Amino acid sequence: MADIALTFDSFTQAGDLLFSDGDVALENPLKTALLISLFSDRLAPDQLTAQDRAVGVLPPGSAVNSALSPRRGWWGDSIDSDLIGSRLWQLKRIVRTGSSSVLREIEAVVHEALAWMQADGIVDRTTVLASWAAAADNTVSLVISLTEPGAGSGQSYQFTLAWNSIHDAPG
Repeated sequence: MADIALTFDSFTQAGDLLFSDGDVALENPLKTALLISLFSDRLAPDQLTAQDRAVGVLPPGSAVNSALSPRRGWWGDSIDSDLIGSRLWQLKRIVRTGSSSVLREIEAVVHEALAWMQADGIVDRTTVLASWAAAADNTVSLVISLTEPGAGSGQSYQFTLAWNSIHDAPG
């Protein structure tokens, strides 16, 4: 079984359809679901967690500051309780406060985005490892392993995410 092939460009932080010989290319449906889950903007929660606040995630917009900090998300999330996408977009202004706190938040956001796959029985196990890329301080390397039911080992996917505004805490 195949699904529409998608690609993610870490430089432009954008996804797109892949084409082959003038037609939409097909690919592994697990990868397509992973890309949509990670790189679609999820609706921000009404309340931030303590970990969100600790790494500098901004609260969702209100009537006063909605233009400054919108809740974003897919419009369909307003009519269904199953949210689509991830909150990686909320992390674009975070401050690198330590060697691991931001990385653990990124891993938590990715697990949150992929939780539906386990709940729906598409995968038995999801493993996420975030690390700072050696090449740049504002770049995170993500390794995600998804293990389908009955599979001996997981399928591994690697992404590099760069945020222009991730920076070290002053002092």
